[in-house]
Amino acid sequence: MSETPGRVEALLVLRLWTEQDGQLRVRISATRDVGGRDVVTSYAATRAEVLATVGAWLDSLVTPR
Repeated sequence: MSETPGRVEALLVLRLWTEQDGQLRVRISATRDVGGRDVVTSYAATRAEVLATVGAWLDSLVTPR
């Protein structure tokens, strides 16, 4: 794959499950560069936490490093 200057190729993976008590759990793995090995993993237990994490990741892609 050829690289284009300024092109962003990022990846975010959400793994969701519920505990026996019905509590939501989400594992969020994200990288700003799919060609690199810098993967950040975080966890969330509410919809608001998931949305905040995804929003921050998206913001990091459009904000200069």
